[in-house]
Amino acid sequence: MSDMRRLATLYMHFTEQMTSAGNSDIEFVGMYKRSNFDQLEAAIRQYTAGDGDSSVKAGLKLSLYYLVKQTAKIVKRVYLVKL
Repeated sequence: MSDMRRLATLYMHFTEQMTSAGNSDIEFVGMYKRSNFDQLEAAIRQYTAGDGDSSVKAGLKLSLYYLVKQTAKIVKRVYLVKL
């Protein structure tokens, strides 16, 4: 359940990055496209930024790494099943 909350919050930050970049075609699978990697990276940095400039939530960043990796595998399987 906490993974789903983290993923939803990451997606919210991702949509903010996409709208600031001028892209109007935003979908969940777009987080895993290579062309949107810069926006995903910026969303992760925005989400894991602490209160001050020097503080970074390292544990959250690590959990997001494993969460993105796991969901990328799921998205890949869904596309392979559709073929």
